[in-house]
Amino acid sequence: MASDLRERTISGVGWSAVSQLVTQSFTFVISIVLSRILGPSVFGLIGMISVFTGFALLFGGLGLGAAIIQRKELQEAHLNAAFWANTIAGSVMALFMAALAPVVAWFYREPRLTLLTAVIASRFVLDALTGVQVALLTRAMRFRALAVVQIGSSVISGLVGLGMALYGMGVWSLVAQGLCSSVVQLVFSWRLTDWRPRWSFEWRACKELFGFSASVVAFDVLNYWARTLDRLLIGRLVGASALGIYSRAYTLMLLPLSQVSRVVGGVMFPAMSVIQDDKTRVRRAYLKAIGVIGFITFPTMVGLFAVADHFVLALLGSKWSETIPILELFCWVGLIQSILATVGWIYTSQGKTRLYLGMGVIGTVACVVAFFIGIKWGLMGVAWSYSLTTVLVLYPFFAVPGRLIGLSFTEAMKSLSATFLCSVVMGATVWGAGRLLPADLAHWQFLAVQVPLGVASYFTLVAGFKVSTWLEVRSMVAELLGGRLGVVLPLLRRLGLLKRSPVAE
Repeated sequence: MASDLRERTISGVGWSAVSQLVTQSFTFVISIVLSRILGPSVFGLIGMISVFTGFALLFGGLGLGAAIIQRKELQEAHLNAAFWANTIAGSVMALFMAALAPVVAWFYREPRLTLLTAVIASRFVLDALTGVQVALLTRAMRFRALAVVQIGSSVISGLVGLGMALYGMGVWSLVAQGLCSSVVQLVFSWRLTDWRPRWSFEWRACKELFGFSASVVAFDVLNYWARTLDRLLIGRLVGASALGIYSRAYTLMLLPLSQVSRVVGGVMFPAMSVIQDDKTRVRRAYLKAIGVIGFITFPTMVGLFAVADHFVLALLGSKWSETIPILELFCWVGLIQSILATVGWIYTSQGKTRLYLGMGVIGTVACVVAFFIGIKWGLMGVAWSYSLTTVLVLYPFFAVPGRLIGLSFTEAMKSLSATFLCSVVMGATVWGAGRLLPADLAHWQFLAVQVPLGVASYFTLVAGFKVSTWLEVRSMVAELLGGRLGVVLPLLRRLGLLKRSPVAE
């Protein structure tokens, strides 16, 4: 049982990593091209709408997908109840947002938002019809199938958006991209699952699922406004272009953070739910998981900080230059949040959703106060308030869930310290190299030198100091490749490129 779960978990991480690598690489390239074609104001318009549609989306799923994944004993009645509850909620939210569209346009003083909001609202119905199918794939740890869904939706929708942008459709190209993504996910997820809903609905089953999901949804609502109020204030008080600049910096920060956490988190939540009663195993698995996340996100965020100016100017162009100082600040926020975002796995896998909600209330209040103070100083004021709040809540937000599995804050931070120090040294090396290069080089030439230098120096440091996470990651890679490379794998091991980790499970 334990070895089977380990194999499925490692395989899941592998497929999730492949999915996110392909999906996000493609999405990143498409977003860069669209940024150059459309400019900050167009992205600002979508950012204005997403504040409201993102909030409504939380109610469209009702948190029932997580309840399906976490539940020990799942019956047909639970699936039917979840499907029809999702469908009704999604339809209600779509109608509600369509009716609210004129209010959104009035709030931002932007008439174009009325029709845009009404059209985007149709995604709620599409996403509601997908929820149970995706939850079943995740519960069964069928991450290969999930990879097909994610990659297919990303590639097809990205090409649709790009084609419309090149055809001169402006903001509608981004709207079409989002809708196309939902349609493709719906089609693919239904083709890859056998379960189909029946015309039945049991309140008993629905109440059992809501017993878990209600607090999760409430937390998501609070957490949403804690993460979104800054953009709401900027869009209302500063304008679409400013929101476009701020949102782009925020998105660039979240890109590596959210995708790495999604790769590991998509696997760890169902895996930790399976062993939820064995606190020792949960604690051990969690430490390994955050170690892998930190191993990737720490050097990524520190490296991005070191090359932020050349990165933005080379990829987005000079019209996005105001993004640079915000992105530099957000890099350190992203480093912290890449680990802080994982505490939800503990709460939900242990079924402590009410405690999860209580901590969410505290975090939301802190963010609301900080954002209203920071907006007085414009974009940088909001960015600084967001950053300082993240630092202040780090200890309590980590220590409280840690107690549920016998994990102290000190122990967790100690497990990440070597990776953090190697990342800082790498960042200093990259930053110093940039100062030594001729100032008249093109921005892409700086990146062509600094990025490979950063990668080489980081792996030299973690391998040279034999950082435990590096050994664990190398072991996982060996297991992922085992049985797939045949005679190549022993050769790689003989060359010392792949070794089994001496770290105990």
